[in-house]
Amino acid sequence: MRYRKGPLDLDVLVDGQDLNLPSFLNSYVVKPGLVAALPLGFTQDRYVVPHDGKDGVHQQAQRAMILADYDLGWGKLTSTTMASHWISRQNYAAAVDLATEAALQKQGQLGLYPFGQSTTVAKDRTFYQDFHLAGQAMDGDLDWLGGVGYLLQHDLNGTDLSTSPCTFRLGAGICAGTPTAPLCYLPLPTSTACPATFPAVFGTSSRAPLRNQSNSVYGLMRYRTGPFTLAGELRYSRDKKKASQRTVNLYTDTLSVAPASYVFKSDRLNYTLTASYKFDGPIPALVYAKTGTGYRAGGVNARTSSPFAPNPFRPTYDNEDTTSYEVGFKGNPTRNIYVRLAAYRSTTEDAITVITDGCTVVNACQQGGTNFNINGGSVHARGVSAAIDGRFQVGGGLLTVAVNGARQRARYVSTPANYSGLPLIGSSVAQIPKWTSSATIDYRHRLTEAVSAFGNISYQGQTGGVQDTVTAATPAIYLNDIDMVGLRAGVDIKQVQVAVFVQNLTDKSIALLQFQTAGQPLANRYSAPRTVGANIVYRW
Repeated sequence: MRYRKGPLDLDVLVDGQDLNLPSFLNSYVVKPGLVAALPLGFTQDRYVVPHDGKDGVHQQAQRAMILADYDLGWGKLTSTTMASHWISRQNYAAAVDLATEAALQKQGQLGLYPFGQSTTVAKDRTFYQDFHLAGQAMDGDLDWLGGVGYLLQHDLNGTDLSTSPCTFRLGAGICAGTPTAPLCYLPLPTSTACPATFPAVFGTSSRAPLRNQSNSVYGLMRYRTGPFTLAGELRYSRDKKKASQRTVNLYTDTLSVAPASYVFKSDRLNYTLTASYKFDGPIPALVYAKTGTGYRAGGVNARTSSPFAPNPFRPTYDNEDTTSYEVGFKGNPTRNIYVRLAAYRSTTEDAITVITDGCTVVNACQQGGTNFNINGGSVHARGVSAAIDGRFQVGGGLLTVAVNGARQRARYVSTPANYSGLPLIGSSVAQIPKWTSSATIDYRHRLTEAVSAFGNISYQGQTGGVQDTVTAATPAIYLNDIDMVGLRAGVDIKQVQVAVFVQNLTDKSIALLQFQTAGQPLANRYSAPRTVGANIVYRW
């Protein structure tokens, strides 16, 4: 809803959503002789994996926003207020069902524990308030802005992990259920019965609340003289986080590890400077140069580790700071073609990365490893990008073409000397493809005064890059190349649009996430197959 009267302009927005989604799926691709529990190997269908547990994701979100402008004559005061609440619950089960497990054991293979179940919950309550005042001076040659911001978040992350309360071994019954309703499944007629009293816990249940408070003060000035513009921005931010974690044995109140609670505080001053020059000749263009700093807030590792850990556990980690430089060009070589070129480089100090404490059940820790965040070294990044947009009259209709491509690289150039498991110096930062590209071709043609037809072809591609951080113990897993084509076509009839679409037109199956052991494939998560659908849209 919008209300305007005199100098006041007020917008109120309330929205929400309720989603039921599928959970993710990993399918095993184990070669013979690779895994002791599956000596004959085990390969599953890429998209259909039978299992007997719970699956699915349920998400609910609500948000309210108030946007207010008040014209003071010499400046405009703007207020942005937002309150939001969302919750996400996810269930995903073991990768085999009881029938598959029985078939594996008939082959003499131990197989995979069929009752494994993971349940996660994530909740967030956020309040955000921003006030800023903006105006002009020097007959409009100088723009200025100043403001303050406040953010308060209350988060909760919880995970329930179900495991076998008995030793999982070939020829024995498989234990599951709960302490009050134990379950014993016999995969083979010759399987021995489960013990009368299950010797181990049924799993763990952890809850980790987090309180995040952030305050900021900022200002901006932009001065124009003829075709030259110079802008500067300054921002001071202060962050405070408090997090804790409590983990108990599943279905009980018995602590499985000691509770953890930590506090993190920091502040940062960041700036941005931009200079640009506009050419008004036969080829209208703009060239610019920009430099600035930014940071990613540190935080708390709300978990515990063994005092015997080879890598000493750190309860907090500091901010990650980045300084970047960019130059670029924007212009129209012809009236219907628009070109953008850019090149950048950046240096990141105290880059946040994840390592393990090095614990295993067979070393002095006598427990599994704990992952935690750490400031893992310095990263140098650079890249170039280019984009071309064109609009053409073809056959009585409008053809729109957009093509862009980029080449980027980011590598670790140094790491701390007192921790193991850190990224190898010279290795690439994870999830950064070397090349990315995309293209869209859209054609629209008016058939009658009230009816228009349209068609759209889209392409997305990437090559190179590594999936995860490369360390001395974890060799590089290279990202698979991606080439995806989509189609969409339909008609607009007055206020109604009817369209059909095809995603992944060529029906390519790409392993987007790869799990390995000893450098060999273990399981993959694949891209969605060819998908066909329809849209109906009404506008008023």
